[in-house]
Formats: sequence, structure tokens, C-alpha cells
Amino acid sequence: MRIVKILSLVFLFTILFFNAFAQRLIKNKFIDTIIVSKNDPVISSETVTFSFQGIDKSNKSKSFRFQTVLLPIEKKWQNYDLSTKTYSLPKGLATYIFKVRAINDKNRYDPTPAFFVFTNYISNFYKDIRINISNDGFSLVLENKSTSSINITGWHLVSSNINLYIPKMVKNLLPDYYNITPEDVVLEPGGKLIIKAVYNNAASLPLNINQNDIKLAPLNFNFLVNKCLGYLHPDYANLYCDKFTATKDELLTLVQTGRISRQCALILENPDCRGRETIKKVLEINDYYCKTLVFDWYNYRSCYARNQDKTDFYLKDWHMFIDPRSSQEISARKPLKRLFQDRYEAILLYDSNNLLVDKYSIY
Repeated sequence: MRIVKILSLVFLFTILFFNAFAQRLIKNKFIDTIIVSKNDPVISSETVTFSFQGIDKSNKSKSFRFQTVLLPIEKKWQNYDLSTKTYSLPKGLATYIFKVRAINDKNRYDPTPAFFVFTNYISNFYKDIRINISNDGFSLVLENKSTSSINITGWHLVSSNINLYIPKMVKNLLPDYYNITPEDVVLEPGGKLIIKAVYNNAASLPLNINQNDIKLAPLNFNFLVNKCLGYLHPDYANLYCDKFTATKDELLTLVQTGRISRQCALILENPDCRGRETIKKVLEINDYYCKTLVFDWYNYRSCYARNQDKTDFYLKDWHMFIDPRSSQEISARKPLKRLFQDRYEAILLYDSNNLLVDKYSIY
């Protein structure tokens, strides 16, 4: 009999509990949550913002607080008093679920939270590589702002005037520079890819072009700059001071052994960086070995042989040259086009997975 009474009491309390819970749900159904300001379901951004509000259909609640959660970044509901929330998103392609529920001043919450699903298409290298532009519109720079080396081969650069993929380029420029093998473009920390607009070839130049307006690639390929390039093109003459090196004791020995003249020694004790003045002076004296010594030093092959194994032989800058004109513009010898418009332009950089890395906006 006692057991029956106990079971009856348990049953009674159970009924009362579920009745109270049901009454709470019935009351709660009058509370609703609305996401007022949503983003697009597909975004490419480091941040995302939501605005939301609570509604009490019974018109009894005057104020609301909220609980929010952003899956999979957050695992539990977060208490929040404001009606707008901004999240900083990690790099990389990911899909998120934002959920929010309103809680009224009676501590009753919306049993059916509002939610929004979106996907963020940003690269794992988002803003590690940044776009910089020139004032004239004929060049732009991609610079590695991170602390790691990044391979950008196959990345995609887009503006109103260009749509290009970054190809492999020449790193190891051998003295026989027609025998070369392109390699991946790896930007070291602080390294740059400098992209310049140039004419396709001399035959595509506009008729009657001013000599100062002629822009051609210095070599017939894209390359990583090294210290010896000044021997191949004057644009790179100031990268490295490649002075002839010999101590005064070595010069004295050469004079004493009759290998060079005293005039030659006087010239070689103060050589210039690129050898232009040194060569000019040596040509004025009658000393065959002196001329041979100087000519053998001041050239790309010799500079490459002396420096190729040094850690600072390669600089951090890759150079790429493109002709942004269409095939019709090239054949018609139209003037060179800018790489981007000077007003209201967006330049976009995507990685090899077509995910956004950087955006440069011009207004």
C-alpha cells in the first residue's frame, strides 16, 4: 500500500512537472527571433556582421537580451546584450552556421532560434600577399607580408584590363641564358613579384612612337633578380657593385713577375663597379694581359661563377612582363594599355584554388 502511494505521488509530481514545462513552452512560443541584417550566403571576407531583434507577440516584453553561437567556431551559446554582433573569421574555405535566440525580461527564450548558413571563400593566404599599385597604372606589385615563403605559381590576378595567371619563371639564369628552366615563383618573406606592362615586341610598337615611351622586356622571359643582372641589362646596373678585386700586394707581384704593366696596376687599384671606366682606361694602354684580366672579370659569366653560391646572390624580387593589349590591338599597333583603371576599379588576387587572397579597391 505504501509503495502504491509513493508511485502515485511520483506520478503526480511528474504530471505537474510536464504540465509546467508545457505551459512554459506555450508561453515561450510567443517569443520570436529575427535576423534583420544578413550577409550573402557566399562571402569572401575576414569579418561577418549580423543584426537581430526579439519579438514578443503578446506585447508584454519591453526588452530582450540574446544568446548567440557561431558553429563550428563556438561550441556553446554565448550571452550577448547588444543586437549587432561581428565575428572575425579564420583564414580558409569554411561553412558556418550562425544561430541566435532572444530572451525576454521574464527569462523566457525563443525555443526555435533563428539561424543563417554561409560559406566564406577566403584563402589560407588571405592578406599574406598584398597588392600595391603604381601611380601611372603600368605596373603593380604583389608583396609577401607574412613570415613564411609562399608559392604563388598558378595564382590568378584580375582587373578590368587584365586576367592573368602567374606562370613559372626563371630563377637560375645560367650564363648561357637561353638554356634555362622555369621554376615555381616562391616569394620569400618581404619578397615581391613586380608586374610591368610592356610591348609584346618591337614589331608591335605603335608607329611614330616617342623613344622615351618605348617599353620592352629587358630579357625574353620573366625572372628572379640576381646580383649580376646589370651585365645583361642597364636597368639592373645598380644592384651590385662588382669591383675588380686585387690587393696592392697582389698587384705588386703581377708587376714584378712581368704579367702586367705598372700602368695597369695603377688603373686596377681603383676600379669602378661595372668596369666601364676601368675598361676604357685599360684600352688606352698597350697591355694585352691587363685587358684580358679586366675583360675576364667584368662580364655576367664571371660574376655568376664568383657569386652563385653566396646566400645573397638572389634578391627577393621576381619580375614579370606582360602586354595587356588584345591581339587586335597588338596587330594594329595600338598604344600600351594600363594594367588597371585609375578610378572605380577593383584588383583581385586569387590563389590556385580560386579563393580570394587580396583585393585592392580604387575609388
